[in-house]
Amino acid sequence: MKCNGDYYYVDTTWGDPVFQQEEGEDISQDTNQETDTSGNKTNISYDYMCCDDTQLFQTHILDKDTQMPECSKMDCNYYVVNGMYYTQYDAEQALGAMNQTIWTKKSATTFKFSDNAVYQQAHDDIFQKELAKAAQNLADYYGLLQVKYQYIDDPRLHKIVIFWQYS
Repeated sequence: MKCNGDYYYVDTTWGDPVFQQEEGEDISQDTNQETDTSGNKTNISYDYMCCDDTQLFQTHILDKDTQMPECSKMDCNYYVVNGMYYTQYDAEQALGAMNQTIWTKKSATTFKFSDNAVYQQAHDDIFQKELAKAAQNLADYYGLLQVKYQYIDDPRLHKIVIFWQYS
């Protein structure tokens, strides 16, 4: 796909339940699924929406006979455009992103990291420190006695998604 003069990869079948079932995959426990504002699972995955070679080739292999243009930019990537892509880790920024999700009562906070080094640094800090602070903010803001959340931790894609529950 070409956007703003540059080529990007787009995998339109990634996360598509019809395609996955046709390929014989079990989608009943799909960890790539996100939820909508009602808490219902959606089958939309943005992992390969306008990504570069590095992102795609973490999980995909092109046929030997397939010629594709070089895709080296991430400017139009879904996570970049939506402010969820991080090339370096900042604890205050991570907590701010979680708090913003909580204050606007959105279903999930998504962190997509540029590489394994940034992901590892973020992973340890988020799960050891910042997530607990955000959970306390959730309890305080909504007057909850018990906080519930779930998360997807995907080291292969350098992604963490935290799903918040508000009751």
